[in-house]
Amino acid sequence: MNKNILKTYLVHLLLAILSVVLFLFGISAYLDSYTKHGKYINTPNLIGVSLQQANVIIQNKHLRYSIIDSIYVPEKKPGIILSQNPEPNTKVKENRNIYLTITSFQPPTIEMPKLVDLSERQAVTVLKGYDLKLGKIIYELSYCNGCVVAQLYKGKKIQPGEKIKKNSVIDIVVGQKENKALIQSDTINNAIPSFDDN
Repeated sequence: MNKNILKTYLVHLLLAILSVVLFLFGISAYLDSYTKHGKYINTPNLIGVSLQQANVIIQNKHLRYSIIDSIYVPEKKPGIILSQNPEPNTKVKENRNIYLTITSFQPPTIEMPKLVDLSERQAVTVLKGYDLKLGKIIYELSYCNGCVVAQLYKGKKIQPGEKIKKNSVIDIVVGQKENKALIQSDTINNAIPSFDDN
């Protein structure tokens, strides 16, 4: 083979190899830049933080979030983060999605239980079991001594089976045979926030 032809062939081969190497290097550099290879962010601890505060923290960290579940927790304010995935201080890439579980903004709706004909003590137990709050206990003359003769919501009678939100305040009217003065006892625990409609 002519030396000039061989030399030309080798030059073209080297140029082709060099072009491939440069192309692969460029692609690698682009992908590293696009995916921020080697650059990580520690996920913030969002547990116990309000959703409004968490939104600011997540944006400042160049991350994203999605709410995947909400749970009714009477003793906690609505919109408080209960859990997160990934967990706090996990190394993630920028723009990573954090999945959050928060306390619900509205309590679930249940059917009002029947309290009439129950004893006062039994009625209180049933209300607790349904996550309802006992309001006033009103005593009035009745044939049924010591039993519930009416159940009230916002001053009006509420029938068993009617839809009502958990944590609502229920007053009960308890019968008394003796001719005694009307007694009202307010038993609401103000430490737990109420979800009653205004």
